Amino acid sequence: MPLKLLTFSHLLLSVFGLSTRFLACQVQKTENVSPLTDCPPGTIYVNQDPNDGFAHFHRIQDALESL
Repeated sequence: MPLKLLTFSHLLLSVFGLSTRFLACQVQKTENVSPLTDCPPGTIYVNQDPNDGFAHFHRIQDALESL
Protein backbone atom coordinates (compact mmCIF):
# COMPACT_ATOMS: atom_id res chain seq x y z
CA MET A 1 0.00 0.00 0.00
CA PRO A 2 2.68 2.61 0.81
CA LEU A 3 4.32 1.92 -2.55
CA LYS A 4 1.06 2.64 -4.36
CA LEU A 5 0.66 5.90 -2.46
CA LEU A 6 4.22 6.93 -3.30
CA THR A 7 3.69 6.04 -6.96
CA PHE A 8 0.42 7.99 -7.07
CA SER A 9 2.09 11.00 -5.42
CA HIS A 10 4.96 10.81 -7.89
CA LEU A 11 2.47 10.63 -10.76
CA LEU A 12 0.65 13.73 -9.51
CA LEU A 13 3.88 15.67 -9.16
CA SER A 14 5.02 14.55 -12.61
CA VAL A 15 1.75 15.40 -14.32
CA PHE A 16 1.53 18.87 -12.87
CA GLY A 17 5.24 19.55 -13.02
CA LEU A 18 5.49 20.38 -9.34
CA SER A 19 8.80 20.04 -7.57
CA THR A 20 8.87 19.11 -3.90
CA ARG A 21 11.98 21.29 -3.56
CA PHE A 22 10.18 24.41 -4.84
CA LEU A 23 6.61 23.59 -3.83
CA ALA A 24 6.26 26.73 -1.69
CA CYS A 25 7.12 28.79 -4.76
CA GLN A 26 4.79 26.91 -7.08
CA VAL A 27 1.56 27.03 -5.08
CA GLN A 28 -0.99 29.72 -5.82
CA LYS A 29 -0.74 32.73 -3.50
CA THR A 30 -3.51 34.98 -2.23
CA GLU A 31 -4.40 38.01 -4.32
CA ASN A 32 -2.19 40.59 -2.59
CA VAL A 33 0.88 38.37 -2.20
CA SER A 34 3.55 38.25 -4.87
CA PRO A 35 3.53 34.98 -6.81
CA LEU A 36 7.31 35.02 -6.35
CA THR A 37 7.10 34.65 -2.58
CA ASP A 38 9.31 31.72 -1.50
CA CYS A 39 10.82 31.43 -5.00
CA PRO A 40 14.57 31.26 -5.60
CA PRO A 41 16.32 34.48 -6.65
CA GLY A 42 16.20 34.96 -10.40
CA THR A 43 12.78 33.36 -10.86
CA ILE A 44 10.93 34.99 -13.74
CA TYR A 45 7.17 35.38 -13.47
CA VAL A 46 5.14 35.58 -16.69
CA ASN A 47 1.43 36.30 -16.82
CA GLN A 48 -0.70 37.13 -19.87
CA ASP A 49 -2.77 39.58 -17.83
CA PRO A 50 -1.40 43.05 -18.64
CA ASN A 51 -2.83 44.29 -15.33
CA ASP A 52 -0.68 41.92 -13.26
CA GLY A 53 1.82 44.23 -11.61
CA PHE A 54 3.87 41.32 -10.29
CA ALA A 55 4.63 39.93 -13.77
CA HIS A 56 8.08 40.58 -15.21
CA PHE A 57 6.75 39.75 -18.66
CA HIS A 58 3.38 39.19 -20.30
CA ARG A 59 4.62 36.91 -23.09
CA ILE A 60 6.75 33.78 -22.70
CA GLN A 61 8.71 34.73 -25.81
CA ASP A 62 9.74 38.04 -24.17
CA ALA A 63 10.88 36.21 -21.04
CA LEU A 64 12.93 33.75 -23.10
CA GLU A 65 14.54 36.54 -25.10
CA SER A 66 15.56 38.24 -21.86
CA LEU A 67 17.69 35.25 -20.98
